[in-house]
Amino acid sequence: MSVDCDEYVINYLEQDDKYEVVYGGYCLASGENSNLRFIYEKSAEKAHIAAKRNCHRYQDLHTANLIISQRVILSNPFDERILNYGYEDVLLGKRLKENRIEILHIENPLILDNYESNSEYLEKTKEGLQTLKKFSNELNGYSRILAISNRLSRFHQKWIVKLFWKLFQKHLEKKLIGKTPNISTFTMYKLGYFISIS
Repeated sequence: MSVDCDEYVINYLEQDDKYEVVYGGYCLASGENSNLRFIYEKSAEKAHIAAKRNCHRYQDLHTANLIISQRVILSNPFDERILNYGYEDVLLGKRLKENRIEILHIENPLILDNYESNSEYLEKTKEGLQTLKKFSNELNGYSRILAISNRLSRFHQKWIVKLFWKLFQKHLEKKLIGKTPNISTFTMYKLGYFISIS
């Protein structure tokens, strides 16, 4: 959590009452470059600042540090169809947008300092991609992986990714759970896995 807990709460209480949904964001504690979760979060660190989040406020919403009015959450509950990890907060953001409920992003971060092992994070990622597949029709416009997959479908090029996945899946997994994971490999892995289940 933020260093000063009192200040953390006050930062939320001081916001304009017209905003019934306020998201404070998160920042990273130090981590190891051998940790997949850490290097992934680090690669997106610049997008965590409030000024960036406010540019696409409905797409960048995480429930770990969110204050939301009782009225709003009761009328826009979490989707109970989602039984596994991933995209519950994304669907909430989409519903809030559809219902024209304003979201304010502020700098009031929690500190992310618990990084799963590489193998654990890889399994969590796969579970999230399965959720994305299940709700892909509803998540159009809310996922980069889904956008790439749709583009490949339009140009009839999914077979290339499926062939790549068949040939290199084990190699990619070995690289990602090892001591030198990198973001490019992780991106290729996510796309390959998602298209393989599409």
